[in-house]
Amino acid sequence: MSSFLAIFAGGMGAMMAASPIFQLRLIIKQRHSDDVSIAFLAVIVAGACAWTAYGIDTANWVLIIPNSLGIICASATIITARRFSHTSAS
Repeated sequence: MSSFLAIFAGGMGAMMAASPIFQLRLIIKQRHSDDVSIAFLAVIVAGACAWTAYGIDTANWVLIIPNSLGIICASATIITARRFSHTSAS
């Protein structure tokens, strides 16, 4: 049961970590990021960094993989949001 829960939790963690991609897609489609909370995404990155560090410290791949994905996805969304923050229509 424990290995099933680890796989399930890791899979759900990966899906949660990838969720900023939906916001990223919307930013690119609309060509602006007026409604995006950079602070919210920064909290996700900070939390994912902490969990990744803890996963590395405990050699727990169930924590390392999804949280590394979270760092990448949320960071990419922050970068894109900042890129499109001044391109809104006047």
